[in-house]
Amino acid sequence: MGNLADQLVFTPDGNTLIVANEGQPLDFYGIEKKQYGIGTNPKGSVAIIDVDNKKPSKSDVTTLEFNQSNKKLEKAGVRLSGPDKGDYKNYGVVDLEPEYVATSSDSEAIVALQENNGIAVVDIAKKKIKRVFGLEPKSFDGIPIDTNNEDEIFAPTEKQNLFGLSQPDGISSYVNSAGKLLYVSPGEGDGRIRPDDVNLEIEALIEDGLTDAFEGEKTFSYGTNDVGGAVFSDADPWQEDATIYIYDQGGVGNKGDFDVENDDELFVTLKHGANKDDGFYYDEVRSKDLEDEYSDASKFDSAILAEGRLKTLKDMNDPKTGDLYMMGTRDFSIFDAKGKTLYHAGNMLEEIAASLNHYDDGRSDDKGTEPEHTVSFSMTNKKGKNERHLVAVGLKRAFDPSSTADGSLPAGSIIPVFDVTDLKDVKHLATFWSPNAWSPEGIYYVPEADDKGALLVASEMSGSVSTFPSSYNDLF
Repeated sequence: MGNLADQLVFTPDGNTLIVANEGQPLDFYGIEKKQYGIGTNPKGSVAIIDVDNKKPSKSDVTTLEFNQSNKKLEKAGVRLSGPDKGDYKNYGVVDLEPEYVATSSDSEAIVALQENNGIAVVDIAKKKIKRVFGLEPKSFDGIPIDTNNEDEIFAPTEKQNLFGLSQPDGISSYVNSAGKLLYVSPGEGDGRIRPDDVNLEIEALIEDGLTDAFEGEKTFSYGTNDVGGAVFSDADPWQEDATIYIYDQGGVGNKGDFDVENDDELFVTLKHGANKDDGFYYDEVRSKDLEDEYSDASKFDSAILAEGRLKTLKDMNDPKTGDLYMMGTRDFSIFDAKGKTLYHAGNMLEEIAASLNHYDDGRSDDKGTEPEHTVSFSMTNKKGKNERHLVAVGLKRAFDPSSTADGSLPAGSIIPVFDVTDLKDVKHLATFWSPNAWSPEGIYYVPEADDKGALLVASEMSGSVSTFPSSYNDLF
C-alpha cells in the first residue's frame, strides 16, 4: 500500500479510504543508502482503497507515486532538497512526503506535502495525481514576530527580508459563498534532520545516579564488550542483533572514545559512534551559524544575526539578496485551487496566544506556536440564513506556562476560531480553551444542526480528546 502511513480519511460517501503514506527518511538517511535492507529514503505515496464492506480484505488498493520530473515540480514551486537529489531526475518519487489528506468531495482529495511546501490534488475516480504545486512563501515585511527564545518574554519586532514556508501538516477546504473551492493551510513548518533521535542523555544518567556530575567535558567510551559498569546498554540502532555498551570512562569500550558535556543528547551506534540528532543530515541552520554556512552573511537581517537563534532553511536562504527562509508561517492561510494565496493571518495567532498567556517563548526560534491543523465548517442562524464560513486552528505549542511551575507537564490547549466569510475582513470570533489538554494534533467538526455543532480536538501529549460545543448565537 505504501511506506509509513501517516494519516487517512474516508470520502464523504464512506466508500473510499484515502491514505497519506509519508515515506519519511529513516534514521540513517544522509549517511547510509540502506537500513534494514531497504532504502533510507523510501517513496512517499497516496493510496486509494475502494472498500469492500462485505470482505474488507478483498478491497481494491491503488497506490499513486510522484513520478513528475524535477524540472516540472520545481517550476510549480515545489521544494526539493536532500543529499541524494542528484541521483534522480524524478526526485519527487522519494522526496515528496504526503503528511495529511482531506477530501473536498467524493471525487477529489487534497494532500499536504509538508517538507516540500506543496499540495497534491488527487482525482479519486480516475485514480491519478492531477497536479502538484508549491505554496507561495510568506513575506514578514511589516509583520512583527518574536525570533529569540532566550529572553523569556514575547517581544515581536519587524524583520527585513524574512520569509516563511507554510509547510502545512493538516489541511482543510470549503466552498465559499460564491461557490468557489478554497483550501485552508496551517503554517506549521517542519525541517528534516537525521537521525532525529537520541539514545544517550547525559543529564538523565546524572539524575539517575549512573554517572557523577561534572564540569566541562568528560570522556566516555562504547563497544560490544560487556566488562561490567556500563552506564547504558541496549540493542544497537544500526545492527539490532548486537548490543552496544557505553561506559563513563575512556579506554573501556572496544570501539572507541568520545567526549561529552553534561547536557549532551546523543545517538550512539557501533558503526557511526556518537552523533547529535542532526549528525547525519540537516536542512536547518541557526542564524548564529549563517556565516559559517555561507561565508558571507552580511546581507542578512542584522537583528536576526545578533540574536543568533532563529532556525532557517539552508537550501532556501540566499546570501546574495539577504533573503532568509524559516520553517512555517506561524499563521494560517487560504489559497485557491491554483495555489494562489488569498489570505494570510499575519501574526494574529501568536498575538492571541500571548494575550491569553499561552505563548511559549522557548519556541520563538523554532516555528512559534506551530499551527498544526485546521478544520473548516459553516453555520447559519436558526432560520437557515446568513451562512458564515469558519476556520478553527489547533496551536500545537501553545500552553499555559504556569502549569509547569511545579515541574508538571505543560497544559492548556487553545483553539482560535475565525470567520473567513469575507477574506477582506477576517474576524477572530472566539478561542476555545481546554485547561488539562496539551498539544492538539487533530481537529474535527461534528454538526448537530445548521446552527450548531461541536469541535472535537485530539491532543497528542496529554492523550485526551476535548469537546467544544457551540452555536451560531454563541459566536455571532
